[in-house]
Amino acid sequence: MEELVKVINQFGVTALWGIVLYKLLEFAELMGVFLLIGYGIKKAWPSMKKILVD
Repeated sequence: MEELVKVINQFGVTALWGIVLYKLLEFAELMGVFLLIGYGIKKAWPSMKKILVD
């Protein structure tokens, strides 16, 4: 019986870490997208400003 509890606990901890890692990856992906968009805007800003000013 105790072995079963140990196995269940181990599985629970593993599942929890899996969820945490998954969420972190999801968050990192989101941040990456934002960084890419920000970088693109920064790169395109001078030409955009020129168009707006003219």
